[in-house]
Amino acid sequence: MDRIPLLLALVIGLLLNPGSVTAQQPYKTPARTGRNITTSKAAPTSNTTSTKSSSKTSKATSPSVATSAVISDESAKALEAMEVERVTGLEQERIQADLKKDKRWFEDCLGEDVTSATSEGRLENKAQLVARCLDPTNIVESEKYDQLNVRAYGDVIIVTGMLSQTGKGNNVPYSIQRRFTDVWVNRGGMWQQVATHVSPIGAGDVASQSATPATSQPQGTRGGAALELQSPTATQAPQLTPRPTALASPTP
Repeated sequence: MDRIPLLLALVIGLLLNPGSVTAQQPYKTPARTGRNITTSKAAPTSNTTSTKSSSKTSKATSPSVATSAVISDESAKALEAMEVERVTGLEQERIQADLKKDKRWFEDCLGEDVTSATSEGRLENKAQLVARCLDPTNIVESEKYDQLNVRAYGDVIIVTGMLSQTGKGNNVPYSIQRRFTDVWVNRGGMWQQVATHVSPIGAGDVASQSATPATSQPQGTRGGAALELQSPTATQAPQLTPRPTALASPTP
């Protein structure tokens, strides 16, 4: 009989406080859910961090790549300028080679396959070109560049310009002024001239050459017959035919 009041008290207590029996059940469920949520959130956080890190790395390397490209371009231009200076120096040395008849310069700086187109339309090989430049009967007294333009295209450099030369051929004084084009090629670090072309300047120069037989004209070292110097008394002004000013009206 003593147990009845205890049982009644227990039942009444359960009825008054029903959450005491299931108090730990809600705790277990959030614990499992919490681990899933934590795991699912951890992956996006890792990916986001990796993406941000990759983005920062990309931004960090992009300027360095651009800087390297600029440095490379500047280096190429500096190297090209050096090669242009070398060929310009070789063109200046050519003047001294003409004046001193420097056979070594012609042998080293002219390629074995060089071709020379003279102002008279002749095509010379290396042997013919060197022979003309070293001809003892042709004495170059002065030579200078009036214009000189040097342009680089990788291992090829084109030189265009205008030169003046005076001297004596077979003891006959001459004076020439020519436009020329020289082609230089870099062969294993050594520049060699592989082509040259010379043309006369002015119609008067052409007329003077055509009036005298080619065999009697002195030869310049820069491609073709030279213009002979004449004394003032021997020079005659060309006779011009006057143009009619108007047609006369017929007489009625």
